[in-house]
Amino acid sequence: MKLSKFLWKLGNFVEPYGLLPKVYYRGRSRPNACAGADPAGQYPGAIARRYARYQAAEIPIAISRHDDMYIRGLEGNLDHYLQVGRGAVDLIVAAMVAADRSGFGKILDLPCGGGRVTRHLCAMFPDATIFVSELDRRKEDFVVETFNVQRAPANPDFEFEPAESYDLVFCGSLLTHLDAERTRHAIAWFCRALAPGGLAILTTHGRHHDERQTHMHYVDAEKWAPARAAYRATGFGFAPCPTAQYGVSVCSAEWLTAFIETLPDVRILMFREAAWDNHQDVIVVQRS
Repeated sequence: MKLSKFLWKLGNFVEPYGLLPKVYYRGRSRPNACAGADPAGQYPGAIARRYARYQAAEIPIAISRHDDMYIRGLEGNLDHYLQVGRGAVDLIVAAMVAADRSGFGKILDLPCGGGRVTRHLCAMFPDATIFVSELDRRKEDFVVETFNVQRAPANPDFEFEPAESYDLVFCGSLLTHLDAERTRHAIAWFCRALAPGGLAILTTHGRHHDERQTHMHYVDAEKWAPARAAYRATGFGFAPCPTAQYGVSVCSAEWLTAFIETLPDVRILMFREAAWDNHQDVIVVQRS
């Protein structure tokens, strides 16, 4: 067994105890798990060439100690962490095909967390300027320093107008935690942040999440009951946990698309149920 592979396996088990803070989690990369596949038959030429370069790239596996999307100490956790990032790229590629785009100049990853998706954006779009934003400054600092990306201004309540116009916005696992009013406000902001022809890829909880809640209990059943009732009655439900403004939401495709149809200068390009990590719904909006 190669030393790097041994350290990777060992790190999954002993890192929670702080025994490999630098040996394992600094400056290492891992071959892309989908390397070797031929995308030429799937995508148009320019997109296929870009995707092939991404497949051949090594994805950094430096992980912040503050990244709560990485569950330490569980076998296979790193594989899943990287798989979710690759899934984001696959969704972006599908949107590129639908929009007939082969690249982007400016990209925003918000919220960037600890860089679960950002590291893949850097590999897929090395020619783009990538901006990130995250309320947890420890995570944002890590992403900016580790992946050499730009910091977008903090805007927790989307009260300030976008500082840039972006060709691609990826918003994963944010709307899934906002109530209806803040969800509308955030979606409208993302649409205003798009450059002409730009794409916003937004993830939400849909009916698949409501089904999973029954078995996974993301939220206590007693707290989820009013959210489920509201979802079935109006198309949107929200469980305020842990705070009144930040919790777990669920919305129907009808509720989501009906709101976006009220926004000027955008069109709905694509909608897929449970398309990200076999859990979250994905909607793609393009600015005219």
